[in-house]
Amino acid sequence: MYKILLFVIFVNTFSYTSGNDTVNTIESIAVNLEKEHTFTEYLKLTRSAETILNSGNNSWLSYYYTTFGYIQLGIKVSNKKRVDKYLDKAKVVLNKGLKKYPDNSELLSLDAFIYQIRIRVAKIRAIKNSKRANEILDKIIASDPNNPRALFLKGQNLYYTPSTFGGGCSKAIVYFKKAKMAFENNTDSLPSWGKKQNLDQIKKCNRKIGSKK
Repeated sequence: MYKILLFVIFVNTFSYTSGNDTVNTIESIAVNLEKEHTFTEYLKLTRSAETILNSGNNSWLSYYYTTFGYIQLGIKVSNKKRVDKYLDKAKVVLNKGLKKYPDNSELLSLDAFIYQIRIRVAKIRAIKNSKRANEILDKIIASDPNNPRALFLKGQNLYYTPSTFGGGCSKAIVYFKKAKMAFENNTDSLPSWGKKQNLDQIKKCNRKIGSKK
């Protein structure tokens, strides 16, 4: 009986430690994925995140950073014909994540991000993909108005939309400034990407708006 009790304690302790190690690993990969890397480095990190996801750690962070990794590969890949390949993989993982966490505003933001990146492949798809990204972002902002990445991506959508179609810096900077405040007030450690990019966009818009005065 004593030996059986010791065995149960050992198994439970091992399971708890293994679970914590897995969580720490996905967080470690998450921090690395948010840094600037080469395509090959992103590929290794993305595969590591996906391995953790497939091993049974189906936390929203595992879905998020596997998706985020594939998005980064789509951005970094030198051959434009291969961009959709990685974005399609990102979408498959993301759809599974959204099925489990349908109201997660961070996962939904990645959905909009995917549509924005697809615009780079073919300008002919710009209107359709921009419209879809806008619909998703408007939905997120309506339910979670202080999500910094949703506000930043909304600003990006307006920044790259010609003023004749309702975009431009004067419209975009409103969201970039809201995103700036949201980033400053955000206490979550992950995800954290977008803050620097958002500040860069504010500077660009200020220069463009200033040059027109």
